[in-house]
Amino acid sequence: MKQLACRAARPDLSPCLASALGLLLLLGAWFLRVHALTATPPGLEPDAAHNTIDALRISRGGLPFPLDFDTRPEPAYRFILAGWFVLVGPGIVTARLLSGLIGLLTVALAYRAGLGLLGGSAWRRLGALVAAGALAAMMPHLFLSRSIFRALLLVPVVLVTLVAALDARRTGKNRSWAVAGFMAGLGVHTYTAGIATPIWYGVFLAHQMTLPRRGERIGCRAVLFSLLGLLLPLLVWGAMLWAIPGLYSRVREASAYQAQPRGEAILSVVLARLLDAPGALAAQREAFAELRAELGAPGVAERAARLVLAVAGREWS
Repeated sequence: MKQLACRAARPDLSPCLASALGLLLLLGAWFLRVHALTATPPGLEPDAAHNTIDALRISRGGLPFPLDFDTRPEPAYRFILAGWFVLVGPGIVTARLLSGLIGLLTVALAYRAGLGLLGGSAWRRLGALVAAGALAAMMPHLFLSRSIFRALLLVPVVLVTLVAALDARRTGKNRSWAVAGFMAGLGVHTYTAGIATPIWYGVFLAHQMTLPRRGERIGCRAVLFSLLGLLLPLLVWGAMLWAIPGLYSRVREASAYQAQPRGEAILSVVLARLLDAPGALAAQREAFAELRAELGAPGVAERAARLVLAVAGREWS
């Protein structure tokens, strides 16, 4: 009877069972992100081609100054991809493999963030597994994990910020607050939506300073170290805004369309696309030709990745 009562009082998974299920979840998430990777998605999107070209130039010492990537303002993904190319060699499949690894890491981070967010809950491990599983099967994230888009970095940066903030709240260490602030600031270098990351982190700090009971509120020291962590990435971002006036030109164009009535906005977009179609197709052909010229013949790592994925694909199918 005592054993039954204990089980009823503790519905959560045991640590061993949670670890086993988490490992199976990661294996399934990895399969979804690399199965038939050489052919799915077919071809290469223009933005992915531009990201690959930028990373190739960086990996070969051609750093753009002042970090100007045309209308693609956030540079963090291109530098990570460039480092990956230096490590394993350039190629479309190797670039997609990096996206798969980042996607897999993001699923693991979702589980870690769930554990921290549900601390003290009777179903902490189960809830964290459900959160990680939902992200692993989410179609938009699955698409990004198989492509070469900078938006993929936004989710892991947000999750690391959340994990670091919860850890800092629990331990009170100044270093943890600085790390949380730095990761929140790094969000502006991942994707345009990442501009909101420092804002919600600031709201989190304001909440923790005012709403908890006395004795449980964070002090000025935590805010100070958070601001110190935020300072470096935001200074870099501010320098880019000052040096590149058209850094967010795409956002302004989208805002102009959204300010119009819905029917007029749709008509404007359709007409603009029809009129710009020849130029867009020419730019796309130029980007693909430039990418093929930059890549050259497939390297050893690219050929090995294609071979392993092809053999594994036959086994899985």
